[in-house]
Amino acid sequence: MISTNFYGLYNVVQLVLPIMQQQEGNGNIVNVSSPMARFGFSWSSAYAATKAANDAFILGLRHELANSGIRFVTVYPSPTKTQSGTYLPPDRLPAWHKHGQKIEAELCAQQLLDAIASGHPVNVLASNIRMLMRMQRFMPALAERIISGIKA
Repeated sequence: MISTNFYGLYNVVQLVLPIMQQQEGNGNIVNVSSPMARFGFSWSSAYAATKAANDAFILGLRHELANSGIRFVTVYPSPTKTQSGTYLPPDRLPAWHKHGQKIEAELCAQQLLDAIASGHPVNVLASNIRMLMRMQRFMPALAERIISGIKA
């Protein structure tokens, strides 16, 4: 998971960043994150850690290269219908994964493009996740109670 989620992004950025800088620093580097990076549910610890590392990596680059013309964008997509979890036993998946409302991949892709075009460095696409992130910032104890109440 670390190889794919963190080093995948890290290695791609290391390859494209010098090229983007030579081309007068135009373009976007997009981190498709996950709410798990911020909430770290008990059944997603390793995944959450890799996504949180990506968030910190992109945030650091955003500050380090603020005047480069390169935009570093983090997007937290809505829950999306994918093959994720297909190969796991049902008892290893949280109930919401199987029964929760998810958007089609094509809609998620369009939302990602719209988020990048918006010009905002951080984009949270699902309103319920956006609300929970705000709550975590301003009412951390309440947010923690809600997050810890979401069971597998």
